[in-house]
Amino acid sequence: MEEPSIIYKAHLTGIRPVLCHEQPVYMRHLQIREILRERLGEEHAELLTVPVITRESLNGDQEALWLSTYLRDPKPYPSLSDEERGRVNEQLAQLLGDIEVLSEELRKSEDEELSRIGEIMARAVLVPGPDCVYADAENISLVCWGFTSDKVRETEFSLSEMIRSRLAPDENSEEGEDTVCTPKNEPLSTKIRIKVADKENRPAANLRVTASYQEASAESDTDQDGRVNFPKVPIPSHVNIRIAFPDREPFEKNIICEKEDEEHLIDLPFTFRQKALMRFQIVDSESRGLKKIPLCLEWKRNQLEDITDAEGRSEFTDIPVGEKVTLHVKHSKKEPLAKNFRCCQKEELHQIVVDIPKKDYKILWIFLCVFALSGLGILAWQLTKSGPSSPEQPGVIPSDPSKTVAGESPSLEKKCRCNEEIEALWQEIRRLRKEMEARTVHQELPERMYP
Repeated sequence: MEEPSIIYKAHLTGIRPVLCHEQPVYMRHLQIREILRERLGEEHAELLTVPVITRESLNGDQEALWLSTYLRDPKPYPSLSDEERGRVNEQLAQLLGDIEVLSEELRKSEDEELSRIGEIMARAVLVPGPDCVYADAENISLVCWGFTSDKVRETEFSLSEMIRSRLAPDENSEEGEDTVCTPKNEPLSTKIRIKVADKENRPAANLRVTASYQEASAESDTDQDGRVNFPKVPIPSHVNIRIAFPDREPFEKNIICEKEDEEHLIDLPFTFRQKALMRFQIVDSESRGLKKIPLCLEWKRNQLEDITDAEGRSEFTDIPVGEKVTLHVKHSKKEPLAKNFRCCQKEELHQIVVDIPKKDYKILWIFLCVFALSGLGILAWQLTKSGPSSPEQPGVIPSDPSKTVAGESPSLEKKCRCNEEIEALWQEIRRLRKEMEARTVHQELPERMYP
């Protein structure tokens, strides 16, 4: 794909964007160009160049750019010859007529978004002046489209009127010289300086301030001295200053900008703390505090570190109120979790949920159960194997039961759990012994009686 080239670049001094539904129309250039390409063709879509406009461009600190891959060696309309202007007028009339018909068709659509695109498309072809029309040997494109100039505030410039009157180049401008869409003989805009202080006349730093004027707006943050500048504000104009706070309703004040480089003091009706305490708590998915979690709080060039306590809490002191901070939570072996906050005057507890994977103890429990059952099996086998031998052997009778109990079979009483079974066993042994002794005496008597 061919790289786009810069067709036009300029500071937006004195130029203000055309708004539709509270939004600059140039910000919808992707949708507008795509619809034109689908409905009407490439030539109609390329009539609108690609704008590159940043916040610095709107503040006048940087040039805005308009890019295109459609034109080859283009020239602005005032630098064209009479013959070239005639061709451009006919071509431009046809393109604008087709776009007007399409925008009217879209505005009548029942689809709310398409109807809104139709209104935006009708205002997109507005340009500050004839020098915003660029053409080469075959094609035409518009730069600064979707903008109007303070120079034509009373009599708004119209491309249709230019086509009808076939405007000639300015007599005071040389052939081929780029013209500027804004007058240079008198300042149409100026820089206003805003200072924000609380009721004790202390500066309020790190607050977002928005200045709205003549269907345009700009925003910036106050510095450490509570100051903020808006460099390109039309004069004279009524400016609405809106100050946003992290923990309370915005404060608004209207001022009148009449002089160049003037400063306006805005007093807040309350006391503004310069620094505050920020408290955090790191919890898991079940709202249980996580201890010993490393934390790192960063803002601008400052960095603070801490470790959570047993309840998962941590505190950071002396944080500038209104400052945007980033908290990095280092948990497990994953990338640190980053969360953005803004320091408020009210000390709130910010709770952060960390997804820590739970440990699976199922395999460990199975291993322990198998080990325990194996140990019990081995123990039972040993108990069965190591029983008393003398009472179980037939024909062998212990000589002394008391000695046998004390010396030969001390483990029998320990291994048997029933005392009654042990006592019955010894009674049976005593009975057998008496019976055998009686048989021995009976056999010896005849020999004594009959020698």
